[in-house]
Amino acid sequence: MRSFVGGTLRRRSIGPVLITAMSNARQITAVSNSRLDEFVRAEEIYFAHQRVKQGMEPMMFQELLRRSKSPESIAEMVFDELPVRFAARASHIQKFKAWEEIPELVEMVDMHRQSFRELRLVDDAEDREELSSVVRGVRDRHKKVVPLFAEAVKQMNQAGEDCFEDQPVTRGTSGGGSNLTLSEWSDRFLMSRISTEVLMAHYIASLEAGRDKVEKGGSSKIGIVDTQCDPYALCKEAAIRIQTQKYDCKIDVEEPICGSMRVCHTPRYLFYIVKELLGNAARATVERSVSRDMDSRPIKVTVCANDTQVVIRISDRAGGLPFESTQEMWTCLFDTHFQQNGPMNSLDTPDDVVQPWGVFKGSSPLTGRGIGLRLSRLYAIYLGGSLEVMNMPGMGVDTYLFLRRINP
Repeated sequence: MRSFVGGTLRRRSIGPVLITAMSNARQITAVSNSRLDEFVRAEEIYFAHQRVKQGMEPMMFQELLRRSKSPESIAEMVFDELPVRFAARASHIQKFKAWEEIPELVEMVDMHRQSFRELRLVDDAEDREELSSVVRGVRDRHKKVVPLFAEAVKQMNQAGEDCFEDQPVTRGTSGGGSNLTLSEWSDRFLMSRISTEVLMAHYIASLEAGRDKVEKGGSSKIGIVDTQCDPYALCKEAAIRIQTQKYDCKIDVEEPICGSMRVCHTPRYLFYIVKELLGNAARATVERSVSRDMDSRPIKVTVCANDTQVVIRISDRAGGLPFESTQEMWTCLFDTHFQQNGPMNSLDTPDDVVQPWGVFKGSSPLTGRGIGLRLSRLYAIYLGGSLEVMNMPGMGVDTYLFLRRINP
């Protein structure tokens, strides 16, 4: 049973369905679990359909940083934002007409509904113990999203055209809504997932160290954000990890010669991106080289900066990609190595090894699912930057990661 006071699940107002259903309550009222499930499901539908635009628009990194004035304000973001986005994402999955025929999509819908329910039953954002326990459990549960998504997309790719529900007509347009493409559907889902993953990680980290430590000079960190992030040192560490864990190749991280390398950013996710890009370059170099010419074809990493941005370039001379693969590289099914040989678990870090840069134990969320390059680009966009690839068939690939400087 669950108790309610004054017609709400907690002190905050909620969807009109629940307010109407309990508007006459003037004292604590006990509600059965089955009735509670009905209330929460009604609220989920309300959030998914009445707040769908907000729910599928990711909270970008700059906005998250702007609202991170204290651990309490970060908790408020989690309390307010996560349920809306989980409800919208469950609805987004169901836009695929045959979603109930794909077990991975069914599991993801159930997963998002369960997370929505748990978050909405937290009494108050100020209840740190309850909220932190729920968020940790939700984040743990959602570690399965990327592998489930990758497997689901392979099956969805076989559905052909007209496999999504028509989009609603928006103001200023005429006629019926147009269908989503698989690529558009995937990008919206993944970008939404990135924003909630970063928000949850930010909240959990903020419990350890708040912004007040920065103001007192005790730390440069605000949750997962480091106001003195060093991309050069990050690239050096990522290169060491790639070389020692799997690929016996040469990676040269050139000493910077221009500008300050310090930037306000999140080292955790920059490390993920750089490691993913270096892993791709190292794998291609090893597979297309013989031992005697490995040292003559090093991977080069260059970091430069000016007053507005930092740029990381990763260059390999592993033969490049065929011209026809240039556009396909951003699709969910581009990684043929993954499809043929399975995930690159050798790049994952064992659970008992603590990675640098505040990275959690265990594997990177980008590696080994066949969608690492696509995810890397979306993470870069989310963080306010961009990722570009210059392909020279027969020669090699140059990857550029652009990071805008952000004021804390």
